[in-house]
Amino acid sequence: MDLTQLLHDDRPFALLRRRTPGHDENTVEVFLGSVSTCDRLADLPDEGLALVPFRQIRERGFDVRDDRTPLTVLVPDETHRVRWPARWNSSPRTPSGSRTAASTSPTRNTPRSSGVSCARRSDGERAPTS
Repeated sequence: MDLTQLLHDDRPFALLRRRTPGHDENTVEVFLGSVSTCDRLADLPDEGLALVPFRQIRERGFDVRDDRTPLTVLVPDETHRVRWPARWNSSPRTPSGSRTAASTSPTRNTPRSSGVSCARRSDGERAPTS
């Protein structure tokens, strides 16, 4: 897969560059699939990349102001591994409007940590994540 193909694809996607032992940091994982929302962490599917809002810590008994940010998950229908483009090494890592990506559970087959990633929001606009 050529990453420039994502510019012409309407499907939501995420790019994950892991910098953890056992992963080649010069490889990018590309997830293409559908995005949905869940009410609770326990409702997340077994596989996927979740964008977990801060307010979800209320599930652990903490008092949190609910800003109505949804718990969102991208469930990949397609996955690819591609080389990290060297020209991206000089790109800014946290453009404005970025979000944080987190996995659904350490016991599930989901990414535990990532470098720079990007997802398409429900309104069709791409939202960079870090």
